[in-house]
Amino acid sequence: QHFLLQLTGPVDPASVARQAWCEAEGLGERIPLRVVESALRDQVLRRQGRFSGGGRAGEAAVAARHVLLACQRLFAPDARVRLVWGAGIASALVGGQVPLLTRERQQWQWQVRPRFAAEFSCERESAGAPCLPLRPMTLRFNAPVPRELAAGVRLVPAAGGATPGTASTPIAPRLDDEDKRATTLTEVRFAAPLPENVRFQITLPAELKDEAGRPLSNA
Repeated sequence: QHFLLQLTGPVDPASVARQAWCEAEGLGERIPLRVVESALRDQVLRRQGRFSGGGRAGEAAVAARHVLLACQRLFAPDARVRLVWGAGIASALVGGQVPLLTRERQQWQWQVRPRFAAEFSCERESAGAPCLPLRPMTLRFNAPVPRELAAGVRLVPAAGGATPGTASTPIAPRLDDEDKRATTLTEVRFAAPLPENVRFQITLPAELKDEAGRPLSNA
């Protein structure tokens, strides 16, 4: 996990490494963090649109007010984690001036995102009843998936086969105009009407991953 902090001025990286740390729920210890190299920080700033004109000098001024940090441990999905900005973090030494030090501890808490997962849903007359063929079926993802991969999902009759015009033909999801313009999708829908009294299974592209490159945890 990486964290981009915007500061009021340049900071001394060594003091950040000494006086800032991560904490995780259930672990009674400080987890060291590291200050990420400036080249990667600048890539993140550029991707987020933080460099908005001003040439190289303007970009350097913006970059000097940001620090990219990484906890030196991978956290479990759904874990509650804190980033602690401790007292004693120093401003960068500029022109021989005495650096300023933080006096109070600050902390920010967040929850690690869950594992990448998919969930199928359809309308039924009652719990445990078959899906209604006159209503669409939906496969939802809890994280964005590149559109080309999501569009490769198929609803395949258990009987197999691919004879056009029969109930054995694999069914592709229907993408509307908005879906076709999007670069990622969080769900795909199989439009009604669907064949009656047919048992289906969902097949996924072998390379299916979310936009962060994570494979499905419940496939």
